[in-house]
Amino acid sequence: MKIYSKLLSYGVAIGSPAIALLLSLWVESLLFQPISAFFYIAVIVSTWYGGSRPGIVTVVLSTLAIDYFFIPPKYQIGMKSVWPDILRVILFLLVALIIHLLTSNFLKSKQKIQKLSQELAQEKAQQLRMALSAAQMGMWDWNLVTGEIIWSPEQEQLFGLAVGAFDGKYETFEACLHPEDRPTVDQKIQQALQSHSNYQNEYRIIWPDGSIHWVESRGHAFYDAANQPVRITGTVMAIDERKQAQDALQQSEQRYRALVHASAQIVWRTDAEGGTIAVPDNWQELTGQSPEECLGWGWLEVIHPDDRDRTAQAWQESYINRSLYAIEYRIRMKNGNYRDFAVRGVPIVDANGKLREWIGTCTDITEHKQAEAALRENQIQLQRQLAEIETIYQSAPIGLNVLDTDLRFVRINQQLAEMNGFSVEAHIGHTIRELLPELANAAEQLLLPILATGTPVLNVELTGKTPAQPGVQRTWLESFWPLKDGERIIGISTVCEEITQRKQTEIALREREATLRLFFQYVPAGIAMFDREMRYIIASQRWIDDYRLDSIESLIGRSHYEIFPEIPERWQQIHQRCMAGAIERCDEELFVRLDGSQQWIRWEIRPWHNATGEIGGIIIFGDDITQRKQAQIALEQLNTELEQRVGERTAQLTQTNERLLETVIQQQKTQLALLEQAQLLEFQAVITRNMAEGVCLIRATNAIIVYANPKFEQMFGYNSGELNGQHVSILNYATESVTAEDVNQAIRAAVLSKGEATYEVHNVKKDGTPFWCSATCCVFTHPQYGDVLVAVHQDITDRKAMEEALRQSEEKFRQLADNIQVVFWISDLKIGQVLYVSQGYERIWQRNCQSLYENPLTWLDPIHPDDRPLVEIAFREQRILGKYDIEYRIIQPDGSIRWIHDRAFPIRNELGEIIRMTGIAEDITEQHKIEQIKSEFISIVSHELRTPLTAIRAALGLLNSGVYDNKPEKFKRMIEIAAIDSDRLVRLVNDILDLERLESGRAVLDKRTYNAADLIQQAVEGVQAIAKQQNITLEVNSTNTKVLAAADAIIQTLTNLLSNAIKFSPANSTITLSVEQQINWVLFKVSDRGRGIPQDKLEVIFDRFQQVDASDSRDKGGTGLGLAICRSIIDQHGGNIWAESTLGIGSTFFFTLPLARD
Repeated sequence: MKIYSKLLSYGVAIGSPAIALLLSLWVESLLFQPISAFFYIAVIVSTWYGGSRPGIVTVVLSTLAIDYFFIPPKYQIGMKSVWPDILRVILFLLVALIIHLLTSNFLKSKQKIQKLSQELAQEKAQQLRMALSAAQMGMWDWNLVTGEIIWSPEQEQLFGLAVGAFDGKYETFEACLHPEDRPTVDQKIQQALQSHSNYQNEYRIIWPDGSIHWVESRGHAFYDAANQPVRITGTVMAIDERKQAQDALQQSEQRYRALVHASAQIVWRTDAEGGTIAVPDNWQELTGQSPEECLGWGWLEVIHPDDRDRTAQAWQESYINRSLYAIEYRIRMKNGNYRDFAVRGVPIVDANGKLREWIGTCTDITEHKQAEAALRENQIQLQRQLAEIETIYQSAPIGLNVLDTDLRFVRINQQLAEMNGFSVEAHIGHTIRELLPELANAAEQLLLPILATGTPVLNVELTGKTPAQPGVQRTWLESFWPLKDGERIIGISTVCEEITQRKQTEIALREREATLRLFFQYVPAGIAMFDREMRYIIASQRWIDDYRLDSIESLIGRSHYEIFPEIPERWQQIHQRCMAGAIERCDEELFVRLDGSQQWIRWEIRPWHNATGEIGGIIIFGDDITQRKQAQIALEQLNTELEQRVGERTAQLTQTNERLLETVIQQQKTQLALLEQAQLLEFQAVITRNMAEGVCLIRATNAIIVYANPKFEQMFGYNSGELNGQHVSILNYATESVTAEDVNQAIRAAVLSKGEATYEVHNVKKDGTPFWCSATCCVFTHPQYGDVLVAVHQDITDRKAMEEALRQSEEKFRQLADNIQVVFWISDLKIGQVLYVSQGYERIWQRNCQSLYENPLTWLDPIHPDDRPLVEIAFREQRILGKYDIEYRIIQPDGSIRWIHDRAFPIRNELGEIIRMTGIAEDITEQHKIEQIKSEFISIVSHELRTPLTAIRAALGLLNSGVYDNKPEKFKRMIEIAAIDSDRLVRLVNDILDLERLESGRAVLDKRTYNAADLIQQAVEGVQAIAKQQNITLEVNSTNTKVLAAADAIIQTLTNLLSNAIKFSPANSTITLSVEQQINWVLFKVSDRGRGIPQDKLEVIFDRFQQVDASDSRDKGGTGLGLAICRSIIDQHGGNIWAESTLGIGSTFFFTLPLARD
């Protein structure tokens, strides 16, 4: 083709000069000069048609022709040197070449333009195809004359066809239409053709895969001269998404209308001036005003008269400013009462900015208003309580303050500020070190570990000086608690009590105790103190010595009459009179001891009083005057001898009398001193009361014990005098890291540096038994031993044990409370705070315990709104009655609901007042579920037993009455009814017996190797007739997999599952039964297209007498034991059985059996 085109181009190049030559020769005779214009035309034609090269050929041939035929000499090539002829030829050649060049350029430009036009057309066509594809549009053209229809590839794809699959026939197009839309399509086309209007229609098409899609078709018709339609051209566009959006919008509008109707809101519309144009649906129901009365400004009639002017003014302002209309006013309800409403409206403008209408809502806020009023009242009450707390805080007789983490004062009460010597304002923002530098080191040693560990420090004593009393050494008892925000420590709370006077009193008391014990130890008189039962409280060493007793310790707590059983009744009566308040004495009395020995006693007995003024017992002052009495007896004997020898020994007798008189005077002085000492001893004894501590004296120089009173020896298990001369370190308990001497040196250093010390020390008894003592030790100058350490010990082992037991008890309580599956809580009613809540709160409520400590009212937040009023009433009654017992629901953060059983009990003080509440809250959700299951179980069993029994009884009753004796058909029918219901009862009993045998293990399953397909086939054959009755298809997908099973039991399982599937499947549906081989198991699946099973029932249905709905037993029949039997059978095979379901779609039951091995 290309060679032919080239030959034709060159033929034109040769032929065109020839034609030009012939024309020139023909007109030469007619014109004066030869015309070269024909050759120019030949050049143009040859170049335009053939291109540049054929044009050159034409130029050359034209030049030769002119030279040969028109330039002399003619008919030969070549010219004479005549310049005009040469110039003529050159001029022709130049003009021809210029024409050739211009024509060639024009040709190339034309070709480029054509190429660009083609490319542009192709690009536009491609863009059109892309646009159509992106817009899901196609194009079509229908020739009404020939009936041929042309579709673009995009349209074929929109109709679900492959590109090129459309055959151009209208019947094919019509077959794609939805049957319901075909008449509409034909009608729309005819209407468009008849009315000469554009065609537009929306209809459904059915794809080859059966799916249905929406499209919109538009077209324009063309008509011939006779005004007859000859062609329609148009587009088609997919509108599935638009249709879905329209459906969603319609559903949303329906939901919106339903929501508005169901809620307390009123949606209103007015014109631009505020006149009602659309009456809300529920307006008349709420206000009683008819739609006609509401139109225009009639709605103002139901507004409270006091609110109308304000409402109109607010409306006018919003109308002028075109701003949000928001106001609250009262509306009269249908019953005549007024309720508060919050009204909001917005202006709607058109495209030109002109106000078109108003639309808004009225929301009933009556309860909200009431809640706000209640909240304001609560806030007033809370502020009052806070003011009371602040008053208590500021007026408390102890010091209170709060420190931040930098130990700066954040809060402090007046009492502590006065203790420190600064105003309250001067404390805020300053640290302890800045205000109290002398106390800073000791305080920071206690406070910094609290910030690090969060462990409180309680009942610690601090000693120092403050600017409040410069130079005065003061003592405070302080407790420190960490303040936490969640787990983060944000500060420290302090409670401070000044105990300076108490400490001074304790020191004075200890000094007096030491003095009293030394007095009792060394007083030169026999003194004993008794309680009201005549039991020894204390006795002097002289008492022990005079009456030849073992030791003071051996007397303490024992009865005086036990020590001296020989005491006569007269003395016991004297003791009782003194117990009543009498004071009796005797200057001399003979006391005959049990062993027959005699003692002359001078005694005095007087009562002693306790701190309340009551008589606590008696004190006996006894002085052994046996020697004096013996001297008196001797004197009497001498007087007798003197009478006999008066003459002989007068001088000697006089001297003797003088000595005796002097002795008597001295004894009387001694007796008077003893009486004075006894009175002093009585006074000191009344002050110190029942002091029973152990006392020992240790040399300050070498730590040798020089004295230990009997109580001290008894406390450490030593005999009388055994400790004297021993080093005191033998009394200290040693550990691997601390020796007894280390303990002794620490105590000695503390006492010698301060003069005294009070401490708790771990001691050890003689037999090695460790025990705890509370000790007070001070330096004392003894007249015999010099400087000694006087140590007073009190055995606190029992107290320590009680403290440890209390700590362990509290720890056990906390562990028990935190680990049991209930919430244990304690609250203080007076301060309105939660003191303790166990970790069960976080497990059940799924909220932080700290939130309750910070705000106890957050306990009400998770309570179900329907239960909250009842709980609040019970909570208020609790404060009056002291207890409550209630069940309510809570909503956990994930939205799940739990049932709670909450019980509270009062804790009363000694006056019977309720000071605290303690309670237990437990999760009873599962109990509620069990109760529901139990109720359904009773309903099902009752139905399964009573229904057939009732039918049997009724049938037999009718037969027994003889009503049907002459009606054999009726008679037979009653017998059939009784038989059917008897069979129903038999099936129920058989199911129960089968289940019991399976669960008890009495049913032994004979397991063998079977083909799974054979088991399925037998089960399907058993239910095939029932399935056909309901037009249900059973589809089986089985394999020849071998299973190890008891055939009858597995067929029973499959039959139960298939029967259930048939019961709950709709007519004309399919039930699928399939088998799938796994590694060690064979999986059976039974799937239906029934109503489905809720997720919370998927496990319950395998229990006895359990069904998805209790009404299933009545509507569908069945005992509720089938699935329980299935589970027992599968369990005995070692497999698993379960169900999966989607509501509205269907359910699938699975079970596995062991794979049989060859």
